[in-house]
Amino acid sequence: MIASALWQKPVVSIPLGWIALAALLAVALLVGLAVLLTWRYWQHRARAVSHSPSWLPDLLNSLSAAALVADQDGQVIVHNAEAARLLGLGGRAQELPLALRTPVQRALAFDVSETTEIPAPDDAQRRLRVTITALGAAGPARNALVLVSDPVELREREASFRYLISTISHELRTPLTAIMGHVDILGSCNIED
Repeated sequence: MIASALWQKPVVSIPLGWIALAALLAVALLVGLAVLLTWRYWQHRARAVSHSPSWLPDLLNSLSAAALVADQDGQVIVHNAEAARLLGLGGRAQELPLALRTPVQRALAFDVSETTEIPAPDDAQRRLRVTITALGAAGPARNALVLVSDPVELREREASFRYLISTISHELRTPLTAIMGHVDILGSCNIED
């Protein structure tokens, strides 16, 4: 009895063409929404890049340390050549390395400066020291300044600087000692001798 009731003609009958049209409209609506969201995202990115001061790239390039400015979405707005070398960045529209995204989001969310170490992109054994600081007032369009340094390179640079100073001081001390000895000899002698 129940089985025969299930096979009865439905009360409302929708033609297959209307169902296909409804499915097609739903797909078109989803595609349109995806296009709109993508367009708004890239519009936001272009606005963030265009709102960065024109002097910012020059300022970052004047620094000897690797420096970049990133937004809360993990996109690099501007970077200097040293950051491109250490982090393997290319053109303007770049994403932060995965290891940097969470610290940048944390620094922006909690308005703190954070120093951490991450593995270098080209060599997982090498560690990079990263300092992240939130820039500007709290809000949705806030950016972070990221400074990156390689402790091994810093130690090598300091060692070569110390070697240079010790070599210069040795090279200057040797002739000065000989000159001071001659001055002492000349000072102890009488002019009549």
